[in-house]
Amino acid sequence: VKVDRAEIGVEWQSDYYTYDPLGTPVGSPTGMRTLATADDFANGIYDNIGNVNLVWSKVFNNGDLDSKESHFASSGDNTFADAVDMVVWCGHGPAIGPYLRFFVNLAGGVKQPADQLYWNEIAWGDKDADWIILNTCNFLNGTDAQLQVMASGVHLICGYATDMTVMAAPGEYFADQLEVLSIRDAWHKQCEQYQPPGNTARVFGAIDSGSETFMLGGPVLVARDSTSSSTYTHWDFTQPP
Repeated sequence: VKVDRAEIGVEWQSDYYTYDPLGTPVGSPTGMRTLATADDFANGIYDNIGNVNLVWSKVFNNGDLDSKESHFASSGDNTFADAVDMVVWCGHGPAIGPYLRFFVNLAGGVKQPADQLYWNEIAWGDKDADWIILNTCNFLNGTDAQLQVMASGVHLICGYATDMTVMAAPGEYFADQLEVLSIRDAWHKQCEQYQPPGNTARVFGAIDSGSETFMLGGPVLVARDSTSSSTYTHWDFTQPP
């Protein structure tokens, strides 16, 4: 399929100390510390993706309380995560457990339990989403069969199979690398450039989509949407010691 234009939306959560029951201040060695650079990562992609060889429409940029679990769940993603070709989320992930965590607003000045989005509540790609970027810990720490439950047409999901460190620079760096590398290799490259030793960047998706790239100039050739009969795999890069 030839594509000459695409849409992008980004979401991020930063202010964990104010809203999350597990939240701690910036720089705290424990808990879910406030991520002062989560917005910088997301905006680094959002602001620089236009340099890549397609015509990009910037659709939404939602931060903190405007970023919601319902935007990514199959029950409500048709106007957010699954309404664009590429969607980005940046925030804390769990130490263990296959879910995305979204803090919510206070009630009577009291922090409320965070919303949690599990693999089996996701059906990315059944409307529009092709490429998912998840800058968060551990969400892709599963077998291919386990991760496949999220795939309803999505091409690639980029994230981490281990802990990771949220920083500002990798977002813009990733967008820049899309000009010269495939999507998969650009995600691995930003990990190689910035992540501490032992962190594993993982790209999960349909085998036919593994080499998708924007670097050849528009229109670009991408695979057809994956189906339930597609063969799925993952590609890892682990930062060496």
